[in-house]
Amino acid sequence: MKFNISYPITGAQKTIDIDDDKKYVHFIEKRMGQEIEGDCLGDEYKGFIFKITGGNDKDGFPMRQGVMVKV
Repeated sequence: MKFNISYPITGAQKTIDIDDDKKYVHFIEKRMGQEIEGDCLGDEYKGFIFKITGGNDKDGFPMRQGVMVKV
């Protein structure tokens, strides 16, 4: 799973690939706008809080704010 992490105040951006299921399981079934503590990704991100602002599913469909449909 690939994560794009950005800090808009400074314009800093970082992309990380995570292959460990134990790390990215915290992000599955989350909605846009939810916040997750960075501790779950390792010591490098301890003390950080990540806010989900977008993403896409396994087929490439983008996340949309306000769409709550399960098929």
